[in-house]
Amino acid sequence: MQKYFFEYYKTLASGLMLLLFTITVYAQTPTHVPRDRTEPVNFFESTENIIFFVVLPLLIVVFYFLWKRDVKKRQDKQKDQS
Repeated sequence: MQKYFFEYYKTLASGLMLLLFTITVYAQTPTHVPRDRTEPVNFFESTENIIFFVVLPLLIVVFYFLWKRDVKKRQDKQKDQS
């Protein structure tokens, strides 16, 4: 009997939480905001877009991995010396 009550309580509680979360999400949708449809940005139409949105992020990722490799080599070198 107690096990049945716990299962019923768990189902009821999860349903209530789902209802509350749904109401909260629905309440946060803007109603008085204009919804103009704009075209997506074409990243490859100018050289600046290619540099800023493609080349620079790739360089940042490459330099990050090179830096992490260098830090690991330094740590390994310090371990070997001590």
